[in-house]
Amino acid sequence: FLVDVPVENLLLEGARRVDEWSLIEKKIPSLELVFEVDRDVQGDQAPGDLTPHQRRILPLVDGKRSVDGIVAASGLVEFEVAKALFGLIQAGFVQQAGRRSEVAESAPEDVHVRERLRLGLALYRSGMFQDAAREVQGALERDPRNASALFRLGLVAFRGRRYEEAAELWEQVPPGGSLEFFALQNRALATEVLGRFDQALAILEQADELRPGDPGIRLARGVLLLRTGEPESAGAELEAYRNHPRVDAASEVFYAYAVLAAGMSGDAQRAVALGREGLARYPDSGPILVNTGAVLEWRGDLEGAEALFARASSGPRPPAQAFKALGDLELGRGNRVRARARYERAATLAPRLGDDLYLRLGELAEVDGDLDAAVLFWRRALALNPENGEARARLEAMGRAG
Repeated sequence: FLVDVPVENLLLEGARRVDEWSLIEKKIPSLELVFEVDRDVQGDQAPGDLTPHQRRILPLVDGKRSVDGIVAASGLVEFEVAKALFGLIQAGFVQQAGRRSEVAESAPEDVHVRERLRLGLALYRSGMFQDAAREVQGALERDPRNASALFRLGLVAFRGRRYEEAAELWEQVPPGGSLEFFALQNRALATEVLGRFDQALAILEQADELRPGDPGIRLARGVLLLRTGEPESAGAELEAYRNHPRVDAASEVFYAYAVLAAGMSGDAQRAVALGREGLARYPDSGPILVNTGAVLEWRGDLEGAEALFARASSGPRPPAQAFKALGDLELGRGNRVRARARYERAATLAPRLGDDLYLRLGELAEVDGDLDAAVLFWRRALALNPENGEARARLEAMGRAG
């Protein structure tokens, strides 16, 4: 692959929904609540900017159905119904009418757990991950099977790049709750990052059984199939995601990988078209810029490719691959000084970008007479890829193989 979207971007959907649930539950603490349309706001007085999901559930808000009854009748998932209903409540268009059945009051321990979870969430959203983990761990000690606590601890571990720990925490999320699906989805991602692609696909199958045809699963499966070297199958999954009725606008993740899938399948024209479509929506996306630029370079449009690489390198989150690609172009022109500067910038941004990067840096350093630096670069290349025969041969030729 050329540029992967940062794994944190792929994780955000589950994390975002947990955050939103914390806000929604203040108005909808139970799926057994019953809501009705406010009698003072009827018919033609309805808001004109309802979302598609709000329009879908509104006829079902009849003062008789509970929230979970609306879920069953609408065909939407709990989160989508609760979010749509929350918006209607906030707008003053819907009000609570009662509940389907009386629910026991929370025990004092539940209140304590809830408060620690809310504090942990606030700390997490502020980037204070260690403090967040402490609060959530405190909640988990009082309620060892608390799904929300396990899920959020998994998020903290993932943010800390402790992917094995994150996967284990998400595996412990109890089945049957609203977070089971997202725990599976995120566990598949952590497993993918660990390089266990077949296992990640199997976990996605479990998630698909819970919500058949979910667009997020289509997207995740497309990315995984691309990683396993199946671009045609990946492209089909990605298209299924984009054409899903619940997807209003395809994500940055889709375009970044769809460009790769089309390019790897040999359809450069489609790859460029997808890249341009994606950049119209996400003009600062480094992954889309670099991947589209790579396809243009492959087609021989070096000027167009360089323009996209340059845009990516000057963006708010410049990917290391943009600098590597620019270095390749400079090297092709014979400009070794600029090429080395570009490569060094790439190595600074992503020290494990690839052994070929350090092989080239070593070659340039050797030409410049900087032999100690050349040895260092070639040793880094071997550390990343012990099978790099060229780096090993160059070290042996200098008597520095040991």
